[in-house]
Amino acid sequence: MQPTMTTKVQTFSTQNMPRRATTTTHIVADSVGALLRQAREEKSVTCTEISRRTKIPEQYLHLFENDAHGDLADDVYTKIYLKAYGKFLGFESATLLEHYRRERVRALGQARVDIRRIHPSTSVPDSQLVVTPRIVQSVLLGIVVVGLIAYFGVQITKIVTPPTITVSSPTEGLATENRTISIEGKTESEVALAINGKSISPDSNGNFKDTLDLQEGLNVITIIGAKKHSRPMTVTRRIIVLPPKLEPAVLGPAIPPKTP
Repeated sequence: MQPTMTTKVQTFSTQNMPRRATTTTHIVADSVGALLRQAREEKSVTCTEISRRTKIPEQYLHLFENDAHGDLADDVYTKIYLKAYGKFLGFESATLLEHYRRERVRALGQARVDIRRIHPSTSVPDSQLVVTPRIVQSVLLGIVVVGLIAYFGVQITKIVTPPTITVSSPTEGLATENRTISIEGKTESEVALAINGKSISPDSNGNFKDTLDLQEGLNVITIIGAKKHSRPMTVTRRIIVLPPKLEPAVLGPAIPPKTP
């Protein structure tokens, strides 16, 4: 049987009414919302059950039945949900959407409401941007996760970064006649040092000192330091050892030549 629908503002002809596939009673309603509610009650099904079976948010079902046009956004989601609800109750989707559009125009005083079928937008409608405790909890959780990632990233960087080694003596390119030289400098704590392969232990403040024997000519001093899991740091010093200066020879008194 085809349901009839009357409105206090305008009466629609029965040829344009949304029709149901099967009905058992004659339903008279003054709006789309009332028509939906009465059809649902005829099926003896609750909004909660319909929401579970159609995946339509239950709040939309209540808004449709209460003709809450002001609380319903004019977007593709509303039209998809209304179409699915009408299909569940056995109404023709196109006619139902047309009656809904007309009622929305009258209720909100809009000049025109476009209900053309379009693909769902990838953006979130402004009307759905509601800050809920769950959203706040998710945001806070995200901040904590990002903070932890940043913290561990900094710590890992510190672990693998080569240590700082400062050599205060000798200077690069030093020329000397001494055959021994003192190596002095400072590094970070817990750094293992080696000078030309010889292991050196810095003090608690990172200071280190050692003495090396030099050979005449060019001497290359290589200082290598590394922490437990870091990359090594290498510092070099080139020292030139000059040959010893020759002392001038001391000549005695001149010996006169012998006469025959």
